[in-house]
Amino acid sequence: MHFNGSKHRKKHAALQKLDQQHDEILNRYETLKDAQASVELIRYPPWKLAAMAMLYGVMVGTKSGVRAYMLVRKYHRMEILSLLELALWNAKICDGLTFHSMQEMREYSILEADFEAQTFAKEMRISCGSQVVVPLVSAFLGPHSR
Repeated sequence: MHFNGSKHRKKHAALQKLDQQHDEILNRYETLKDAQASVELIRYPPWKLAAMAMLYGVMVGTKSGVRAYMLVRKYHRMEILSLLELALWNAKICDGLTFHSMQEMREYSILEADFEAQTFAKEMRISCGSQVVVPLVSAFLGPHSR
C-alpha cells in the first residue's frame, strides 16, 4: 500500500528526473571530451579560439553540443583544404627544375635583377592546379554537416 502512495510517486518522479539529468551530463561530457581532442588539432588561432568558445558554451549549457561538433568539423575541413592548397602551391614553386626551396626562390632576385619573387609566387599559385584539386577533394569529403 505504501508504494502506491502519492509521496512515493513524487519521490520516484524526482529520482527519474535526476537520473535523466545525470545521463544528459554524461552525454555532454563525452561530447566535450571528443570535441576537445579535436580542437587541439586545429592550428589556426582564430578558428581554435572560436571552437574553444563554443565548447565553453556547451560546458555551461548555453550552446548545443551538436553545434560545437559541427563547428569543429567545419574548421578541420577548412584547415585540411587550406593545407592542401599550400602544398600544391609549394610543389609548383619547388618543382626541382626551377627552384628546390622557397628560400632559393626568394633569393633568386640576387642573381637576376628583373626577377620578382612575389610576382612569381602569385603566378605559381594561380597555375598550381588548386582551383581544380581543392573542389574535387572537398566534394570527396562530403558536405560540412557530416
